[in-house]
Amino acid sequence: MSGATGRPWLIVTRPTPSAERFLEELGEVAADSLVSPILAILRRPFALPEPPPEGLILTSENAAFAIACLPPGLPVWCVGHRSAEAARAAGAKPVFVAETAERLVAVMADHPRDVRLLHLRGAHARGDVAKRVGAEERIVYVQEPRPLTAEARAALAGERPVILPLFSPRSAALLAKEVAEVRAPLSIVAMSAEVAAAARPLPARRVELAESPTGREMRAAVHRLIRRL
Repeated sequence: MSGATGRPWLIVTRPTPSAERFLEELGEVAADSLVSPILAILRRPFALPEPPPEGLILTSENAAFAIACLPPGLPVWCVGHRSAEAARAAGAKPVFVAETAERLVAVMADHPRDVRLLHLRGAHARGDVAKRVGAEERIVYVQEPRPLTAEARAALAGERPVILPLFSPRSAALLAKEVAEVRAPLSIVAMSAEVAAAARPLPARRVELAESPTGREMRAAVHRLIRRL
């Protein structure tokens, strides 16, 4: 890594596989990257509903592993293209992909209620998706908080600019509690206004909002911000 004065740090706090993929897809940037997951994804056992579901809802790719426990070929309604890709790889058939959970709920409002739906999700989820579309739900993983690495803490306490992409309100809130002091010039890239609001306790000099809540737009926002530094 370059130690040149003024070259920014890019700290990615997503779980490791997602963080590494984000950096790979981001491509070459004028910043030095650090991966410091603020959450770890831990799978947990779950009981299958009886009778079995006739369709699935997937709002995170982290829940896709659970599809293997269900009959193959089930239709699945997804939030995000990553979830759809993971569902397809696990043997399900994506029939609709929404950018947000709110959009998914709106589309599914007309879905026949006699179809048994199962929402596979994490322990921390927003939007009450299952309740709003008349589905059962199973928690198939937990998101366990993790402390920042020593390298990430040092970067936040240093003099070089820091860029912090934030993807969820919970990770933003955890970071706000985790970081007692930030001396570095901090810029935040937030996936949504809700994420930006959760990050408000952090002393950011700039907050850049993604134009839509997708990985592609998050990468575009990071590139825009780096060009302005």
